[in-house]
Amino acid sequence: MKKLLFIISFVAITLSRAIGYEGDFDDVVSRLSAMRGMIDASFIEDRIIWLSDNKIDRNLLRMAAWKVFNDSTQLRQKVNATDSELYCGETGQSIMLNILASCAVPSDWTIFESMYLNHSEDKNVRFNAFFAHLFSTNADNVESVIMRLSNHEVFPISLRQYLYSSGICLVYQWSVPDKRKAIAAAFKNVIKYEGDDKWMFLICDDMLKFLYEDYARSEYRRDFIGQFLKTPFNENESKRLKPYFEQAIAECTNPKVKVKPSLEKDYLYPPYISYEETILAGKGIPEIKKMVDEFRNGGDVLQETEKTKQTLSAWTISTTTAFVIVVVVGVIAVWRKIRKRE
Repeated sequence: MKKLLFIISFVAITLSRAIGYEGDFDDVVSRLSAMRGMIDASFIEDRIIWLSDNKIDRNLLRMAAWKVFNDSTQLRQKVNATDSELYCGETGQSIMLNILASCAVPSDWTIFESMYLNHSEDKNVRFNAFFAHLFSTNADNVESVIMRLSNHEVFPISLRQYLYSSGICLVYQWSVPDKRKAIAAAFKNVIKYEGDDKWMFLICDDMLKFLYEDYARSEYRRDFIGQFLKTPFNENESKRLKPYFEQAIAECTNPKVKVKPSLEKDYLYPPYISYEETILAGKGIPEIKKMVDEFRNGGDVLQETEKTKQTLSAWTISTTTAFVIVVVVGVIAVWRKIRKRE
């Protein structure tokens, strides 16, 4: 399913570029609405490409994204909504929050906060609202956002794990240096509240190795490990976790032991500057453009799509877009029915 969404995202992006951008509110709303149910809401690279190509005014994008978010919310609340409508509503909320992360203003932060602090809200909405708040806020406000996660009654362990590894880590990778330092410091403080779950140690330890170069052999790490060793290992923990703890202890106490690199280092991106610099002006850091170009042209699917874009007429592309949407909605509906049977 992820592979399907990955391919469809590139098709949608390429078709959007080929048709062209007119620049009015209704057009942006239409294009954002077409994203619902079509692309994976957990990645931002495809949105960076689309925004960079079309140079949409930041405030226009923000207003359109909130319009589509509210429409998606109403779709989820619709009486007797179909499976495809519910799915479009769910993904629409998450994707619009993901887009709002790039163009939100301070007045939006309160709205984001009300979403991710709401126990009854959908988990994906809570995740993306937190992501949008952290991504759009400045370095001075990072600590207050991340420290919210110290309240375990509000944020259950499954959501905290998701926010740590797929939320905080991703925002860090797209932040400027000062904000990266603030994120690392805040994360180091919030995980002090995680000392009663050994499984959480795997996520936190790996991220700290990613955030701090000197963490692996530090005294802080030894104390951190000790925090998770206050209770004995049960049978399952001994089998699956103890080797990791033993490796961690050896790394921070024996200089001869080679430190295993953090898994997160495979996803290190250059700093994301600002919407105006990176998207509207096409400036920012050169590595971003290089990454976007590689992401766009890095596979056979993309290369073939690029050829298609050059040969198809605007009419054909518009027709193909409608066809893709119909097919995707159908696939999603069937997939959801299969999940229900299982």
